[in-house]
Parts: sequence; structure tokens; C-alpha cells
Amino acid sequence: AYRCGADAHSSFVPFDIAGTNERSSIREAPDGRMVLASDHLLAIGRPGHFQVARSENGLPISTDAIVSKNGTVWIGGSKGLFRFCWPFRMEFWSEREGLSGIGAVLHARNAVYATDGEGVKILSADRRSWSLLPHWPSLGGANDLIEGDGKSLIVALALRGAVQIKRDGTPIADPPKGMGGGMRLARTTDGVWLAGYPVSKVLRNGRLL
Repeated sequence: AYRCGADAHSSFVPFDIAGTNERSSIREAPDGRMVLASDHLLAIGRPGHFQVARSENGLPISTDAIVSKNGTVWIGGSKGLFRFCWPFRMEFWSEREGLSGIGAVLHARNAVYATDGEGVKILSADRRSWSLLPHWPSLGGANDLIEGDGKSLIVALALRGAVQIKRDGTPIADPPKGMGGGMRLARTTDGVWLAGYPVSKVLRNGRLL
């Protein structure tokens, strides 16, 4: 619980922040924000507006944390002293937000794309969730992607070569039958190459890639 100078009564920290039943330190940042550090959680802010990092986000085990005047976060724990440069911002997405087994990430034309076991997904405008491209073909999972000609994307498929698609997932050029799975794509001065089974140069021939 906490109580600010103008408060008539004490208030409780939200359960999702303080409900871990672990030892924690509570400090005040120079700008008045609360700094809570425990073994598996770091929270900075005020109730309703906390920025949170957890061990699954890569946060080291911490026993104490402070925020300096320039906003830098210092975290002390059993593994040493860690420094998070200002601004303290960390975003994390997992199966709960629609991603699993991520293969690659691409930031292109004000959009963020990622490949996983279902195909190519796009980050929502509010940055809270991921969803399959609306017209993604039934080609299974994807391993990699790069920008293609115009506004297209070239995607390395886990089970069948590569496919060229529009930004909404609509196929432009399909992989030929019999192609093995594609692992990685690379653009060189000699064109686009697909590393997989086998290594091959990506060329378009009408509706085939």
C-alpha cells in the first residue's frame, strides 16, 4: 500500500503488480513515479499507468531499483548491477498476444510483420496483438520475409519454398510444387536468394516464384 501527501487514505498497488507474494523494494523516482522491484518484476509508474518488465521479458533477478534524474533505471540483484538507458520502454508479445515460435521480424512502410508457425502476422495499430494477414494463403508456417518489388513481401515458407504476397497476404506468385522448405531469404546485388532445401535463386515466372 502507499499514501501520497494529499491522500486522505492509503491505496493498494494493483494485484497484477504487487500480487506476486515476493519480497520487493518500493522507491520514488525524482518525478514522483513509483519504482517497485522484486525477484521477477520491475514496475515503474503510478497505478493504472505502470510500465512493467518481467523475467520472461529478459529482466534480471532484482532486489532493488532506482531511477536517476535523467530517467536511467539502475537495477541491482544477485547477478550484478544492470542499467536501462532512458527512456524505459519494453514491449513483449507471446502466444497470448498471437505470436509463437517467431522466425523473423520486418518493419516496412509503417507496419511491423513477423513470421511464426501459422504464417505471416501483422502488429495491430495499438501494438497490443498480432493477427494473420487477412488474405494469407493456406501454406502453413513461415520462417523469414523481406520486402519485394513494389509493395509486396517475399516469404520463406517452412514447408514449400517461397511465396510473393501483397501486404494483406494476397498471393502474387506461388511456390512451385516439389520445392523443399525455405529457411532464410537474402537480397544481394545479384538478386534474392533462398536458403533451404536446396539453396536457390528466387525468380518470378508468371504466377510462380
